[in-house]
Amino acid sequence: MMLFALLVLLKLAALILLNAEGYPEFGGGNDSNFYHAYAVSDEVRSAPSIWPSILRFLNAVGLYSRESLSYMLQFIGVVVIPLLAANTCRTNQSYNSAYAPWGLAVLLSCYPVLLYYTLDIWREVFMLLCFLLGVFVVKKFIQKRNGISRAILSLLIFMLILLMYSLRPYLGFSFAMAFFGYGLIKINSKYLIVLIVFYFLLLEALFAVGLLDRLLLYNEMFEGMEGGTNLNVGFDNGLTLGFLRSFSQQMLGFFAGGGKAALLFIMETIPFLLAVLYITRNRKYSSSLVDFLVIFFIVYTSIFVIANANFGTGVRLRLFSYVSIYMSACIICQNKLFSLRFNKDAQSSSL
Repeated sequence: MMLFALLVLLKLAALILLNAEGYPEFGGGNDSNFYHAYAVSDEVRSAPSIWPSILRFLNAVGLYSRESLSYMLQFIGVVVIPLLAANTCRTNQSYNSAYAPWGLAVLLSCYPVLLYYTLDIWREVFMLLCFLLGVFVVKKFIQKRNGISRAILSLLIFMLILLMYSLRPYLGFSFAMAFFGYGLIKINSKYLIVLIVFYFLLLEALFAVGLLDRLLLYNEMFEGMEGGTNLNVGFDNGLTLGFLRSFSQQMLGFFAGGGKAALLFIMETIPFLLAVLYITRNRKYSSSLVDFLVIFFIVYTSIFVIANANFGTGVRLRLFSYVSIYMSACIICQNKLFSLRFNKDAQSSSL
């Protein structure tokens, strides 16, 4: 807890400096400039998501200020999101250590991309907040056994899915798939290898019947673009090989992008890899919420790994993939500690 508080203070100090001096832009563009222009304009034009429309509505009712909204998003990103993630992952079992949830809060506090996207009115912070609120409600849905309570929570989940879909369509789609599928697929299955093989066979089947054509067409758009972070990803040699190449670059960070890419690999990807290894080795301590998070990770990651071919964009998109895995490892860690402690106490009482 003390470490988290210290990190919050350090980040707030850094944000004060960046707000005063200005912040660097990465990736050659700033979507928040478009969002601001859309918010203060009466021009009728299409928007890529509902986020600019939300800002325009706030401006219409006199509640919009780019600077004030940036400060609010900074508070959400620095304080609310780490604490909400930690609280969502906290289990209700006795003997639980608070180290795992607070460790998750510290890890998210050290996440560079999350901090960067708090600096202006980007939609990423708001989307992550909606995602975490959704996971929190799903946790309550899993815990409840009363039919009326579950119906109310289902309605709330459905509304959050619609909101996430309007912010980023495949974010809402992946959340919905995870909600309807967590009871069918269990990651603690003894047949994990079989499930992985089935997953790639399913991708190949979807590819063969053309259901992935829209994602592949979007991927081809990057071929003619100029940019130092564009990836050499193609699917001419088959979907599986192209998918693995894209996954290794976007999710595992195997991209020669200089010092910035190396920093992201150390602070984001290494914790992700350790979390995946921990989940795999301790999957017998999984839970329904972990199943939900892992299914979300699989669906969401599969979509953007196939569709995207830019490392800078991938770093932004994978935020939700990494967070879902971090949260899964946190829950499994608590379940494991509880199981070990419970077995130890049971052995002591039998002596």
